[in-house]
Amino acid sequence: MLVLKRPPLTKPIIQSEAKVDLRRAGWGIGSFLLAAILAAGVAAFGYDQFKRAETNGQVTQFRSQMTELPANITSIYGSQRNYAGLSATILINNGAIPEKWQNAAGDGIVHVGGGAVGVAPATTTQAGFVLRFTDLPQAMCRSAVADGLGAVGYQGSATASGVVDEDTIGPSASATLCANNLNQITATFLK
Repeated sequence: MLVLKRPPLTKPIIQSEAKVDLRRAGWGIGSFLLAAILAAGVAAFGYDQFKRAETNGQVTQFRSQMTELPANITSIYGSQRNYAGLSATILINNGAIPEKWQNAAGDGIVHVGGGAVGVAPATTTQAGFVLRFTDLPQAMCRSAVADGLGAVGYQGSATASGVVDEDTIGPSASATLCANNLNQITATFLK
């Protein structure tokens, strides 16, 4: 009969043996540092790309809002001679403002960037209307100004963190007019 000898249940671990085993596996301190540096680089690149895509998406949504909002206003007031009584409440009550564009209380308009959108009749004759976009992030402001405010029927005047007339709205003006992190655009639309 063959008798096997069992090794002792516990074997003392010697510190130098653990280091040798770790090195044999290929994971020395330098390898750990290299892996950590590579992981940090990939994470930073991924975050940057994510933020860029998020900003581009918001700019696209804002351009759509800048086109749809004046169109919704003119569709409600199309049969009227002027825009008397125009307000955010009137637009919301008539279904011209989707829920995603309404503030938390449901009595005001907000843009994709989170700032308020003011709406009112223009001038004393009320033959047009004014849209005021406040707290507008720089990328959205630049896109709006470069597009000529993106709305069909835009005429009159506009300001973007300063007084501007319609002849200066365009790609060349967007960098200087939207220099702040948060900007304001006021556009007048005339019938």
